[in-house]
Amino acid sequence: MRTDDAQPSAEDGGPWGVQHSFARRGIQSPNRSPRVALISPLPAGQGSEPESGVGQYLVEILERLSDRFDVTVLAGVDTNYRRIGRAKVVPTWTPDSRCVYQILSALRSVRPDVIHLQHEFNLFGGLLPTALLTGTIAAGRALGRPPVTTIHGVIDKSAITPAFLARNDLPTWPLAARASLSLAYRIITMASSKVIVHHEHFQSVLRDSYGADGTKIEVIPFGSDHQSVPRPTTTTRRSNGTTILVFGFLAGYKMPELVVQLAEERLLPNAVFRFCVGRNPRVASAEYVKRYSDLADRVHALGSRAIWSGYVPDDELPDIFSSSDV
Repeated sequence: MRTDDAQPSAEDGGPWGVQHSFARRGIQSPNRSPRVALISPLPAGQGSEPESGVGQYLVEILERLSDRFDVTVLAGVDTNYRRIGRAKVVPTWTPDSRCVYQILSALRSVRPDVIHLQHEFNLFGGLLPTALLTGTIAAGRALGRPPVTTIHGVIDKSAITPAFLARNDLPTWPLAARASLSLAYRIITMASSKVIVHHEHFQSVLRDSYGADGTKIEVIPFGSDHQSVPRPTTTTRRSNGTTILVFGFLAGYKMPELVVQLAEERLLPNAVFRFCVGRNPRVASAEYVKRYSDLADRVHALGSRAIWSGYVPDDELPDIFSSSDV
C-alpha cells in the first residue's frame, strides 16, 4: 500500500497507479525500458457486443501510461486495436481452452520482465479456461517472473448460497463452491508479487475470509482523473433531483434488483435511477434471459423515476457519468 499521501497522476499511469505498482517492485534496467505483458480482453471488434467492462478499464489505463515501460497487450483475437497510447496490442487468444497455449507462446516471444494478468471468473471463455490460465501464469513465480494480478471480482464466502450459485448457472453445492474459491484466491495471492483490487472491502475479504497476505494487496479504486477527462457540453439528466447510476453487465454476483426495489419503495423520493445494464451475449440460459427481461420490465414500470438504457457504447460513457450524482 502507499505510505505517502500523494495521489498518482495521469503521468504515473492515471488514477489506478499502475506504474506505481510496477515501480514498487524495483524493476529497472540501465539499457532499456522494462517490458510488461498485459493479459486481458479488450473491447471487441466493431459490431461485436462486449461481455465485460474489464477491456475498457484497461484501455483507460493504457492511454495514461508514460513511455517508461515497454508494454505489450496480449488481447483476444476479436479486437480491432493494434496500439493504445504507447502500448502495442497483439491479438493472441481465443476464449476457450486453447487460450493457455496461445498466451504462453506469446509470452515466450515477448519475454516480459512483468506479467500483469487481469482476472475475473469466466473472463477467458469460461471457468475452466480461466482457471487453467490463472494456474499456469501463477506458475511463472517458479520461473522468476511472478505476475501482478488485478482481481476484478472478489466474492465473500457468506455470499455463496444456493440462490447465488443458481443465478450463475452453477451446481448448487455451496460447500464445494466455497472450497474452490478459497483454493483459487489462495493460488492467485500466493503466486502473485502484487494483487490489485478496486475497493478496501475486497482487500478485507481476501485477507479475512480467504487468509490472503494483506501486505501483497494494493487498493487502486475505479475512477478517472477528472482533469484528464473532458466534460461533455450536454447531459442526459432528466431531473433536478439526485441521479443514481446503476452500471455494468448483468451477472450472478450483481444484484441491480436491490436498487429497483429501493426505487419501487420510494425510499429516495427525489432520486431518478438510471440503469445502464448490459446483457452478456455468451449467457443464453432461459433463467438469465428471463432475469434480464424482468429487470427491464420493473425499471420501465417506474415511469419517470427511472431510465432504462440497457447496454451503453463506450463513447456515450463520459456523458452518462457526468450526468450522474451517485
